[in-house]
This record gives sequence, structure tokens and C-alpha cells, in this order.
Amino acid sequence: MGSRCPRLSGRGGFCRGNRDAERAPPDPVTSIRDRRHIAPAIFWFIKIPLDWVRPSMGTLVAPDDLKAHLITTGTSIERARGTYLFRRGEPVTGIFLITEGVVRLGLDGNPVGFPSREVGLGSVVGLPATLSDSSYSLTAEVLEDCRLTFLSRQSLLDVLRQKPELCFQVMSILTEELAQTRTALERVRKASA
Repeated sequence: MGSRCPRLSGRGGFCRGNRDAERAPPDPVTSIRDRRHIAPAIFWFIKIPLDWVRPSMGTLVAPDDLKAHLITTGTSIERARGTYLFRRGEPVTGIFLITEGVVRLGLDGNPVGFPSREVGLGSVVGLPATLSDSSYSLTAEVLEDCRLTFLSRQSLLDVLRQKPELCFQVMSILTEELAQTRTALERVRKASA
């Protein structure tokens, strides 16, 4: 008989090798977050923010706490339709939090396997490049007149140093972006097979 392993921090599970122990019930919040394919209408009776289930417009939506800190620290700017926040290959200047309007993110020329995506209210653009201090990997075009909050790289790093708990929120945005990139690459792989 296998012995019960100590609970893993935050996971509520047991060691994999323990076949005799009963399986602990899954964490309900994690389970809900992992079911992004379920229609949000199911959750009308549960008081759970919908961005836990399915982020707005499918991408990069910042949690409210992070948005509040970015807005208080950043500079409010406006950009007209048809302008660019940044283009692929340009040196990084910082991140943009969309407070109103819509921005298209994509590769120049919109290759078939990598369709552009539209992001709106609450989305953060330019985050991966800003954190890595590299050039932007996508082009961000303003589709509807936008109000944005801009933070330079140094301002963002200062906020994260002062409020380390926000690092996990930033990490969740980056994780979502990585998942979307993997999905796009899988589509390309299947199309070329």
C-alpha cells in the first residue's frame, strides 16, 4: 500500500506514484479557468469574472489590479485610426494598455498561417518585447480611435519591483500569448502536412 504524500502547495493533489490513495478533488477555480471553450453564459449564476473563463476578444487582457497600477503609473495617450503603435522589428519603447478602441496585432502582410488578431479594452500590447528588451515581434495597428496608457520599459520594471504580486498577473498574460502562439503554429503545421 502506498503512503499518502503531503499535499502539494496550491495544487490539492497527491504524488503520482500513489495508486491506492483517493484522488483529491480539483481546485474549482483552476478547473473553471481551464475550460475556456465553455460558453460564458453557463457562468451567469456564479460570481466569477468572465475574463477568468474567456478573455475579451481572446487575448492578453490584464486583470483589474494590474490595469489599475498601469493606469496610475503610465501616461494617457490617444491614437487615431490607421496609425501604428509600433511595427515589427522596431526597437522597444514600452507597453500599451488599451482603455478604449481596438488594435490589430499581426505580422506584416498577414501570412496565411499567422492570422492577425484584434484586441480591445483592457488588453496589453507590446509586453513580451518590453520585458525581454528586444524589438517588437508584431505590428500593432489602430483599427478604431484609441485611448491608451503607455508605460516605458523602465516604468513597467519599476512597478513590478514595487509590487511583486503583479508579476504573477503579467506571467498569466504571457502564458496566454504563448498558448495562442502554439495554437497558430499547430494550425500552420497541419496546413502544411
